[in-house]
Amino acid sequence: MQHLKKTIGLILACLLVFSVIPVSLVSAYNVGDIVEYGRYPQTLISDVVRIEQFQGILENAQDSAVQHATTNARNVLNAKYNNANVYYDMIKGNPSLTDISDAFYGKLQQVQAVRTNVDATYSELNDAIALLETSLQSAMDAVAAVDESVNDSFTPDAAYVPITPTIWKSYGYSSGTGDRYDGLMTSSDYMMYYDFTHGTESYRAVRFTSYRPYYVGYTTGNDKLKTYQDDNNYSPDQVYFFHYEPLKWRVINPSTGLILCDSIIDAQPYESVVFASGGKYYTDSTAKNLANDYKNSTIHKWIIRDFFDTAFTKAQQSSIPTTLISFNDGSTASERVFLPSMADVSNENYGFGKADVRDNARKASGTDYAKCQGLYKSTDSRNANIAPWWLRDSDSNSAKAMCVSYDGKVKNESATVDLNYVGVRPACYVNNLVSEAELCKFCGKQHGNSFIQRIIAFFHRIFAFIRRTDINMG
Repeated sequence: MQHLKKTIGLILACLLVFSVIPVSLVSAYNVGDIVEYGRYPQTLISDVVRIEQFQGILENAQDSAVQHATTNARNVLNAKYNNANVYYDMIKGNPSLTDISDAFYGKLQQVQAVRTNVDATYSELNDAIALLETSLQSAMDAVAAVDESVNDSFTPDAAYVPITPTIWKSYGYSSGTGDRYDGLMTSSDYMMYYDFTHGTESYRAVRFTSYRPYYVGYTTGNDKLKTYQDDNNYSPDQVYFFHYEPLKWRVINPSTGLILCDSIIDAQPYESVVFASGGKYYTDSTAKNLANDYKNSTIHKWIIRDFFDTAFTKAQQSSIPTTLISFNDGSTASERVFLPSMADVSNENYGFGKADVRDNARKASGTDYAKCQGLYKSTDSRNANIAPWWLRDSDSNSAKAMCVSYDGKVKNESATVDLNYVGVRPACYVNNLVSEAELCKFCGKQHGNSFIQRIIAFFHRIFAFIRRTDINMG
């Protein structure tokens, strides 16, 4: 009995100690360490055999897309034709509607010729649907002018929404008239991509019909002097394949889990529409939002939507905590990914130098994918392949936003918001920034610092010790 009391007392003493001492006092990671999280297209595929194989995959996928869209168009045409015939049967016996029914019947015959053609193309089927819809509406309008009650007993089909017969998705990049600040920039499909898998790996195919210009307001075209894509050895009317690879992040605050992309992973403008008025620059002619306001900027939308959805699975997204981001107007928003701030990249505790020094820790080069997007890279021998990258801070000049220059400086460094060639290094916080050394040897998980979690951790350590002892004795 006395021995049992001593054992219970020892356990209670241990519990008391573990209730006041954290299970893990520090993260196993240090400032500057690299962790992997998420995936993004990065390395260009250059192997000829793989390229030919991937081109075959694209061709097959494109053929399937056309076939699917064509089958859908044919099904829609048949349904609409049958519905239109119902209406024709309603009006053809009415003497006062003879001219209308005869004209409508002629249109039905034109559609029937396409409908019965088994070799009709997607385009021909779509044209027949358009003819059928407009002819039916014209007939109904003409009938209503004679006798409104006739149309009361007929319900036309819903308007046709075609399926695009292509695998390619548009980036929706903007270009302009040649004037950088007239606010007339519009998005178009000159640059497109297609994601696919081969085996267990994922890839992105990219093609563009004209170069992405230096400035959003420039026109697209084949002028090599107005783009960095040509300098990076990417040309129009070619298909390039990029491998989805783990994103590497630099740990800059281990205690909070703040991480920064180690490389420049893309190139995007800070703002895709810039309108000059009264010495200031806005996102449109309403002059409501300044062009360098991160809250309403193009790059803000891009990073929280396009990048976030591309880089992380749904499970990974849910494990990235939100943090409050402050905007110029004093408002805040809870966001999971964001551009780093000037304060972040000049914080010596994060491994960076002061803002006014040329800091190697701030220098970064771009991935192959970023270069395909038109990233500028330095040709200076001291900073070869180093590129500038955006910060979320605004400059006092509303046409500019802050950035890190290719030589690693940040103080007084800014770039005009319409530049397509400045890089992006997203930042975020991650939960459970731990290494294997911090995981429980019994359950394989990390325990928290709450009282209950410490008790569980204590017993798990005992169980792990017993298990090791048994294994060693066996």
